[in-house]
Amino acid sequence: MSSCIDVFLADGWSISAFYTSPLDGPEEGIEIKAEQLSVSVYNDKPSLERLKHHVDDGVSMYFQESVN
Repeated sequence: MSSCIDVFLADGWSISAFYTSPLDGPEEGIEIKAEQLSVSVYNDKPSLERLKHHVDDGVSMYFQESVN
């Protein structure tokens, strides 16, 4: 997923937060990009309260990487 971030940014999107799964281990690419963008990284599923906070901040889209 980290390889897609630059495509979204080049298209004019902004990124508010990254969520990773603690079961997948460290997401080095995401953590590096988050630091460059000053974006928070969460290692859990977002709570309803946190999702509402994102919506209140203007987030209009949420992407999830599919793991099979």
